[in-house]
Amino acid sequence: MREMATVRGIELQERDFEVLVGLFECRVMSLAHVSHLYFEGKGESAKKRVQKLKAAGLLRERRRAVGEPSLLHLTTEAFRILKGEGRIERFPSMSERQMERRSRVSEITLRHELDVIDVRVALASAVRHAQGLSLAEFSTWPTLYEFQARHAAEGLGRRELTVKPDAFIRLLEETGDRTHDHMFFLEVDRSSEPQGTVARKAACYMDFYRSGGMGLTAVTAATAVTAVTAVTVSRPFSSG
Repeated sequence: MREMATVRGIELQERDFEVLVGLFECRVMSLAHVSHLYFEGKGESAKKRVQKLKAAGLLRERRRAVGEPSLLHLTTEAFRILKGEGRIERFPSMSERQMERRSRVSEITLRHELDVIDVRVALASAVRHAQGLSLAEFSTWPTLYEFQARHAAEGLGRRELTVKPDAFIRLLEETGDRTHDHMFFLEVDRSSEPQGTVARKAACYMDFYRSGGMGLTAVTAATAVTAVTAVTVSRPFSSG
């Protein structure tokens, strides 16, 4: 059994590590996100534990304008602990300076990042109440699941492009004595991309599908649009 680390008098629990790893990958989350993803929506329990993690110097809040919900991100101390405990070995190796630079998310990128996490929360909440379904993976680290696709660019012939999905999703479905793997890529569009860019991305996913990539990729775009539309109308998860 793994011995848990103790920081400033606080013994870190397994769920604490899940929160810290989640923030390492996603870069920012609201308290509401943490509550829904790691505390089954129990806001008060999440708030109390997050306060302890902040007091231990493992989490801090991003500066925001008056009236905007607070956002959490990792400290360098938390990064050192995760690295020392071997909790982030599946991610690309980076230095403390690189981690700090990566955690500085611009305001434009921030809105998109929060939308992606909103989709994760909505999907996790829906799966939690669906019989026979479980969310095995929801990864937002682009380089882990990037792929090459060929696209016919006007006047340039077919070019090979690197596609970095906003997320990779893996659902497990239990039917009788069988387990089915369902894998998806997620693309979130905030109506900020030109239609040509969106069409090019769709063509790249179709090329990947036709060349033997994931069989469900072809329906991912429609699935993502439906999920994002449902989640971002009222933005129920980004406050807190």
